[in-house]
Amino acid sequence: MRELLEALRRHQEPVGRWTGFVIFAVMIARQLQFWPGLEQLGVEQARWGLVTFLFVLFWSAYWRRRPALALASRPVEILLPLVCSGLPLAQYPPSAVVEWLGGLVGAGANLLWRPLFDASASVGLSIMAAGEAFTVAGMLTLGRSFSIFSEVRELRTSGLYRYVRHPLYLGEMVAVWGYVLAWTAPWAIACALLFTALQSWRARVEERRLLAYHPGYAAYRSQVGFLVPRLWSRGRP
Repeated sequence: MRELLEALRRHQEPVGRWTGFVIFAVMIARQLQFWPGLEQLGVEQARWGLVTFLFVLFWSAYWRRRPALALASRPVEILLPLVCSGLPLAQYPPSAVVEWLGGLVGAGANLLWRPLFDASASVGLSIMAAGEAFTVAGMLTLGRSFSIFSEVRELRTSGLYRYVRHPLYLGEMVAVWGYVLAWTAPWAIACALLFTALQSWRARVEERRLLAYHPGYAAYRSQVGFLVPRLWSRGRP
């Protein structure tokens, strides 16, 4: 067993590269099946294009990403990113999950899916599109330094990273809460709250690693906001 673990550690970089490459290739193929059609709202078509382009950027980053200065090794550096990556999808659970919860809880499960108040779907979808556009802009800067897991690669401080330290996470949070405005059910709200908390924890885990491997990160962190831009700064990062 020890020899197997050592072999996995030695090959973690290429295995991770090909795993991410295959996963996002599948996600792109899956996304193509969800084209909303020309009869849908223009914002829905824009969202589809942004999400598809984001998956292409993720796929491209795994294909050409830079070698890691430090790979993920602790469970929190591997499992936490995986949970965060899946939570936005949990906001709209498949019918099998809805039926399973209905059989487990009974009629009370219907309260999970019932909107708390009526809301304009177009407003929520527009906020989702804005969040996804922000994530795309952040990804265009991060590029080859992207990784799902909490790994250390080349430090980025340009583009949106001049204003917030985690623009990808901020964009994803905006998109998740936009979905809440489109569907105000307790289930969607609970998923959004959990996603926001775990994604913030994930960012803190990454920052501890960046501080250990990038001497200039402490100064950058003191000048740039965590998830919200600072209105004033002690200088340029």
